[in-house]
Amino acid sequence: WRPKTEDGKFRWILFDLDWSYGYQRTRLGPEDENTYKGNTLTWALGEDKVITGTMLRKLLDNDQFRIEFINRSADYLNTVFESEHVKQLISKTQKHLETEMPRHYDRFKSDPISKWYEYIMIVENFAQNRPFYMRKYIKEYFGLSKTVKINTEINLANSGKIKINHININDSSWQGEYFSDIPVTLSAIPNI
Repeated sequence: WRPKTEDGKFRWILFDLDWSYGYQRTRLGPEDENTYKGNTLTWALGEDKVITGTMLRKLLDNDQFRIEFINRSADYLNTVFESEHVKQLISKTQKHLETEMPRHYDRFKSDPISKWYEYIMIVENFAQNRPFYMRKYIKEYFGLSKTVKINTEINLANSGKIKINHININDSSWQGEYFSDIPVTLSAIPNI
């Protein structure tokens, strides 16, 4: 969407997020396309997706945008979608809701509370396995050869930080996985 003004910029709207992170498996069954193995990249960019895929397909024709898209995907897979990070968020949310869920199920659900724990296992499993498959599908879609590990280390405390693409790394040591055919921007930023 965008405001219908002369300087209106396009904005994105996310919807149907309740179908993310393996939840659709609870409705559609355990088939691969309904779990962490589903190739949603090819699905979303398919030629039959005239309304939803055309703009991104056209943007990906631009080399600079394609490199940025691939690197940003890698950045997210190394940070907010990194398995352990997501599983910690799931655990924190579970602990936050756990005392209330039995009352919620008693009042609004016909299923036993054990169903809620099944759903948690589904999203944990998705978080654990999805990054591998997303990297695989990015490599396949863009014809990339492999991924490589990047290790960073800051030897002196408070000496600065390292920036890879859009990630500011403050940890003394860090590891991420990137695509070998795509240039990565690496910067050392001193503390001043």
